[in-house]
Amino acid sequence: MAMAQAILSQDPADELAVIDVKPINLRGMMFDLQHAATFLHRTKISASVDYSVAGRSREAKILVKEP
Repeated sequence: MAMAQAILSQDPADELAVIDVKPINLRGMMFDLQHAATFLHRTKISASVDYSVAGRSREAKILVKEP
């Protein structure tokens, strides 16, 4: 979550996709990021359990967290 917020505040991306294997986490993270983004850049924020949402990306930052 902290990495996604840093990307929003420091590196204006056109789109930010959050991918997580636990769908219950995604909705809350997406809403938190959308609220933060209203004061920053016009970045489209999406969330999914499907890795294909990052398929057309020119750049990807990956963070793996152990359970």
